[in-house]
Amino acid sequence: MPLKDRRLTTLIAEGCDYVQTQSLNKAELYPLMIVDAFDDQGICEAVTQSAFFDHCKCLLKKDGLLVINLWKTDQVSYENVSWNLQQVFEERVLFLPVRGRGNVIAFAFNEAYLKQDFRQLVKQAQKLQQDHLLDFPLYLKDLRKNNPKNLRKIMKI
Repeated sequence: MPLKDRRLTTLIAEGCDYVQTQSLNKAELYPLMIVDAFDDQGICEAVTQSAFFDHCKCLLKKDGLLVINLWKTDQVSYENVSWNLQQVFEERVLFLPVRGRGNVIAFAFNEAYLKQDFRQLVKQAQKLQQDHLLDFPLYLKDLRKNNPKNLRKIMKI
């Protein structure tokens, strides 16, 4: 059953075509975009190209966030996507490997994204862990460990 919430719009379309078409006509539409562009053959080829991320960046609000699920076991695609994300989002990208899986979640922050205080995030993560029984403090630890260079561009450490 689809989620009904006035704050969330779910569109079903060929994602790469939709993003390209929308970016030609509109800009700064979304505070958040989530991409999971896989089929039985792997990641959609168009999603590995820098043009796709240019279009996403155009559609994001200036303080917006792009989240994309990547599959690291497809090394060539993973490296292409990682490189293109870093270039388009000017290295304001964090990678979170999913423990025990081949997935990596990438977070790409648009240019006006407000820097978060890491200590405050740790406190919030501890509360979320209690509320939802998910190890949010571990996720922050993994973000810090896997992104020593880029973390300072996005968070106050």
